Amino acid sequence: MKLKTLKDLIWRFTCEDSTDEMEIMYRKDFAEEIRKKAIQWIKELEFRMSYQEHKHDEKKALIHSVDWIKYFFNLKEKDLNET
Repeated sequence: MKLKTLKDLIWRFTCEDSTDEMEIMYRKDFAEEIRKKAIQWIKELEFRMSYQEHKHDEKKALIHSVDWIKYFFNLKEKDLNET
């Protein structure tokens, strides 16, 4: 199975190698912590984009970073506005 997003990773991380319910719950909580951290990264990058002058290439790199984080962590605008 090729990993594409965090959802794929969570499935492999929680289901493939453990049957212990407590272990699975711990792993899902850990994945949620990572997801929350990703939201922080996006907000920090967006702040940097809006309040600092950037060369065109630098701004493009920041935009691509934000897009990649949103894609990998399956984040929607709703998720970003909830926190």
